[in-house]
Amino acid sequence: MLLAGDIGATKTALALYRDVQSLTEAVAEATFVSAQYTSLDAIVREFLQQHPQPVTHACLGVAGPIIG
Repeated sequence: MLLAGDIGATKTALALYRDVQSLTEAVAEATFVSAQYTSLDAIVREFLQQHPQPVTHACLGVAGPIIG
């Protein structure tokens, strides 16, 4: 299972895909208001609690510079 994400200052979009070779159909998708969470870890944990799947791969796009 692949966890894919678009991480932004305003919102964070996450999705799970069964087939890591072909991202044609998401198993689950959700969007979170980034400012309502203390960290990306908190967002991912909530998403995976709502959609429990064995994640083996992850790909996250993050806009802007990353510090820490």
